[in-house]
Amino acid sequence: MTLSKPHSPVRAWRRGAAFKQKEIARLLGLRSISQLSRIEQGKRVPGLSLAIGLEVLTGMSLEEIIEPYYEAVEEETLARVTNMLMQLEASTHAASVLKVRHLRSCQDRVLTRIRNQ
Repeated sequence: MTLSKPHSPVRAWRRGAAFKQKEIARLLGLRSISQLSRIEQGKRVPGLSLAIGLEVLTGMSLEEIIEPYYEAVEEETLARVTNMLMQLEASTHAASVLKVRHLRSCQDRVLTRIRNQ
């Protein structure tokens, strides 16, 4: 996934703490700076273990680290939820009714979170 945000908060933290990319990469157990560079540029989503490492190292919350990615994934998932809802709503099959209830609950949670921002 390519992000529209030019730089992640990790880059700002690293520069403010006077670390070089090579030093942060070493602290995170990365073999080269390329992975860190792509994350800092918003071109790559950090995996869970790397995101946790960044949280430990920077003191930022996981939410802060993944915020640029969270909204994009949320939007894509909500679109798929809406699509599946449209396919299932006409069915009276018990499993479909249960799925619709869960998918509507998902929509409600996301929309409530968005409205409360």
